[in-house]
Amino acid sequence: MGQERLDTCSPRYLGERGEVSHLTLQLQTTDIRGQLIFLGTGTSVGVPCIGCGCAICTSDNPRNQRTRCSIVLGLPEGNLLIDTTPDLRTQLLREKVGIVHAVLYTHDHADHVFGLDDLRLFPHYLGHPLPVYCEDFVEARIRKSFDYAFAEDNHGYAGGVPQITFNRITTEPFSILGQRITPIRLMHGKFRRAHRDPDIGETFFGRNSGGRECDHFAVDITPFAL
Repeated sequence: MGQERLDTCSPRYLGERGEVSHLTLQLQTTDIRGQLIFLGTGTSVGVPCIGCGCAICTSDNPRNQRTRCSIVLGLPEGNLLIDTTPDLRTQLLREKVGIVHAVLYTHDHADHVFGLDDLRLFPHYLGHPLPVYCEDFVEARIRKSFDYAFAEDNHGYAGGVPQITFNRITTEPFSILGQRITPIRLMHGKFRRAHRDPDIGETFFGRNSGGRECDHFAVDITPFAL
């Protein structure tokens, strides 16, 4: 299992006179141990879709207001975030989840990866880079899409960059935060992705009113009760 440690730095911002100042953050979060929280169950473009005037996208039904797919699990040793959607900041603020202790990626599509920059506060709270678990092709996508986070000359980013350690996974079982996880292959369009084994837990599905199936997760809940 390969790892890479990145240099740490505290969150920074530009003051009124253009000087670089350091933020003083006070962690506030909710204890979600033993819980599974759906952060988003929408399509890859979200619901409603930008510019769409169909009955679903113009509906007042709150069930038709859906962000991109992600969940967070309260495990025995911390909070495990599955995928980082472009809606991640809004999702975590809405659910009052103030800290993530590790991230697991299911695949490398933009709607599951492109919120990664919002992870940059968590190393400040944890005191070390955030552990990220993914397959090799997901790591390659992250390194390409967020190249500034891995560049030696990234000190020009006043707000800091995501500081993460990659932990390579395969289809072999492994443990995160006191929880055993078994990835399996699941067809997703023309692509295959790592997923949890539905034979050892419960499978959760979600649909919006238009009948469009959202991404689905199989979750191993054997060691703790939800």
